[in-house]
Amino acid sequence: MKPYNNNILTFPRNILAGMYGLKEKPYFEAVEGAEKAPNVEFNFDKKEETK
Repeated sequence: MKPYNNNILTFPRNILAGMYGLKEKPYFEAVEGAEKAPNVEFNFDKKEETK
């Protein structure tokens, strides 16, 4: 988002952005607890039953 926001705020691109109605976009904000990765287990030895 930073390059996009910088582009639409600098001259002369800001003139075109205004003509096309382009607005700044908010930065991504992660939810609380997203910094901890989930536990994932890969068990390639076990075969699943087919139904």
